[in-house]
Amino acid sequence: MRTARPTRLALLPLLVALPLAGCGTRYDRVPADQVDPARRTTAEELATRILTAWNKHEYPFLGAEATAEFRRAHNNAAAQKAAAANIEKRAGRFQSLAFAEELRSRPPQHDVFRFKGTFSDVSPVEVRVVLDPEGKVSGFWVRPWHDELR
Repeated sequence: MRTARPTRLALLPLLVALPLAGCGTRYDRVPADQVDPARRTTAEELATRILTAWNKHEYPFLGAEATAEFRRAHNNAAAQKAAAANIEKRAGRFQSLAFAEELRSRPPQHDVFRFKGTFSDVSPVEVRVVLDPEGKVSGFWVRPWHDELR
């Protein structure tokens, strides 16, 4: 396994339903002892479920666990297939996730869960899941890892 900064991994803004960095919204790091374990588990399980399915060339549709806007974008098997192929080409096959941090928008509207993904060819890779105030998925990215949110 090659362990290198994934500089060749293209930004894969897979089916993102909200703008993040660069749009005037500020994000504050949530202290580790204040991270909601249920929301963290929701984000981690969703990312793991999607990426594991993609390893098997399956493209799962989401239901009530995601916002309507996110479902409209995500529940397109052709788009998922293309994203999965691009990720596999650039980073290899998904292996695991490790929680890195949670960020909260100011004012509080979205929680951004950042995970360090281990892939067969390039690691770490950022796997980012965004939850809205109701705990529904509103964003999902796989992109090069940077220590700060970009």
